[in-house]
Amino acid sequence: MAKKTSKRAARRVAKPAPALARQRARSALLLWLAEQRATFVAVADSLRGHGALSELLGTADAEAIAGEIDAVTDGLQYALDSCTSGETPPFLRELERH
Repeated sequence: MAKKTSKRAARRVAKPAPALARQRARSALLLWLAEQRATFVAVADSLRGHGALSELLGTADAEAIAGEIDAVTDGLQYALDSCTSGETPPFLRELERH
């Protein structure tokens, strides 16, 4: 004979623990940040590569844009480092509040 499960027990099993939900959200955010950083690095490399994009913009403009992209990349790296340090960074705490 099958054992009956109470509704309360079923809800407990179906609902992930808050810590697990936070960990999943943090993992998803880390993956997204890493993907964004990789995209920006590829664009900056393309601008510096003296290919069609840098020729279209001109070398000086392409280098200036690549420099600005480097600043964005540095910010993304800071966010990644903050998330992996074991301490919740301020921007992530703010996201978790909402």
